[in-house]
Amino acid sequence: MLSGIKVQLLSGKKVLRDIRTDNLGRYDFGEVASGMYRLRVQGPGKVFCAPKVRCADTKCSINPKLKLNPKNFVVVE
Repeated sequence: MLSGIKVQLLSGKKVLRDIRTDNLGRYDFGEVASGMYRLRVQGPGKVFCAPKVRCADTKCSINPKLKLNPKNFVVVE
């Protein structure tokens, strides 16, 4: 599973929240004020894709699950 991966919420270069995924790969920043943010995922190498963010007129939502980056895998047949 993807447990213990560091996920940070950043405003500019300032880290606002610094958490780790639970044993199922989930994370939760709790309530966050309106604004523009970036996510930083720190794990071994660059094996994770950035989480998906969707914004509507009045709110944004982040898919809280980390996914493996397919560019970093080799299929051996």
